[in-house]
Amino acid sequence: YSSVRVYGNLFAFKPGDYTLGPCEMDVLVYAGRSPFGVFFQPTKKIRIPTEAITLKVKPMPPGAPTSFTGGVGNFELEGKPSTASVSVGDPISMDFVVTGVGNFGIIDAPRFSANDKKDLWKTYESNKTLDPEESSDGLTSGKCTFSQVIIPLKETTEIPPFELTFFDPEKAQYITRTTAAFPI
Repeated sequence: YSSVRVYGNLFAFKPGDYTLGPCEMDVLVYAGRSPFGVFFQPTKKIRIPTEAITLKVKPMPPGAPTSFTGGVGNFELEGKPSTASVSVGDPISMDFVVTGVGNFGIIDAPRFSANDKKDLWKTYESNKTLDPEESSDGLTSGKCTFSQVIIPLKETTEIPPFELTFFDPEKAQYITRTTAAFPI
């Protein structure tokens, strides 16, 4: 006989006690032999049940930084501006790549760091690209990209750092990744 493990991951959105299952899975099994080889063996569908399991989802700890957007996992952050030469009022596209293991579905774009000069910048809603082929399942590494337009409102020599804050369940703490300031 053959055995197959079916892996899956769940990402909880709210704390509490949850019961999952019981579930059923339909599988095709060989139902006899064929004198014409393995490709012609008859099959039949059987249903395999599972037992129910109970999960306790803990609430997020208090004290999340303002740059926390809901991401849970362990992520890295890279960013770069589309140009380093602009005038006041010219748009700059900030491109970010977030890699790591965790829930990319709920993570949001990096934000200006808390100590930046927000009055110097107009920001627009970011665009998120999450390729299902590159999405993390919670066990393997994944990637998503963000693009955000920012516009300098006053003369400045740099784009302030951006932050991405997430909760790392292995360390049981909030982690903030910060880009460097970008000279312009």
